[in-house]
Amino acid sequence: MDKDLSVHRMIEGVGCCNGLAWSPDSSTMYFSDSHTPIVRAYDFDAATGEIENERTFVDLSDFGGIADGATVDADGCYWVTIPFKGRVDQYDPAGRLVQTIAMPTDLPTCCEFGGEELDILFVTTAVLRRPEETFRDQRHPGGLFAIETGTKGLALPPFEG
Repeated sequence: MDKDLSVHRMIEGVGCCNGLAWSPDSSTMYFSDSHTPIVRAYDFDAATGEIENERTFVDLSDFGGIADGATVDADGCYWVTIPFKGRVDQYDPAGRLVQTIAMPTDLPTCCEFGGEELDILFVTTAVLRRPEETFRDQRHPGGLFAIETGTKGLALPPFEG
């Protein structure tokens, strides 16, 4: 959606749009289609909103993962929830895995930094109308988690439209 509230398609053939985030300098846009194991990166022009130079940033196929909601921290690391695997992964700006945070429930859905200092990673989780026995060995499915990561997030700019 552009500033004038018009819309135009930027990426074709998407099953489920997710993982949208920008590098601290807004020069890189990250995007995932949750129907695939790939997180893509694009060169992003903040003045025009245009993208180019599509490339694979992270490939989660080695463990059967898909990317869901994501954010970027002040150091330019990409944090992404991995649903059905019960984890949140942090990748450095080169796409190398820095750390994995194991969640107490299998379906993390989104993450974002918050708190007064933007130093808490908040992670939402879901249940998706699955039977209760699915969660027998899980703690607080469908909950909101606050995690101290030792890093800070970025203030999100408001939409200018």
